[in-house]
Amino acid sequence: MLSLVNSASRHLPRRGGTVKRILTRTPSPRMNADIAARIKRMRAEGLYVQQIAAELGINQGRVSEVMSGKRFKDAPPANDDQIPFDFG
Repeated sequence: MLSLVNSASRHLPRRGGTVKRILTRTPSPRMNADIAARIKRMRAEGLYVQQIAAELGINQGRVSEVMSGKRFKDAPPANDDQIPFDFG
C-alpha cells in the first residue's frame, strides 16, 4: 500500500497544486503612437475594448490605458486611410 502512495505522489502537481502548462506565446506588438491613434479611432467608431484588442492583437489593458489617457494622451485619432477595414 505504501508503494502505491509513493508512486502516485510523484505524478501529482507540485508547488501549490498547479500544473505548469507549456503554451506557445505570440508577443504583442510594441505600443506606439500609430497604434494609439488606431485605438482612438476605432473606439470613436463604437467598437468595444475587447474588439479593438482582438483586431490589433494587443492586450485589453493597453487599449484601456490609451483610452484613459495614461499612455499616448496627445496622439490624435487615426485618419480613414490608416484603418485597414470598414466599420460600417
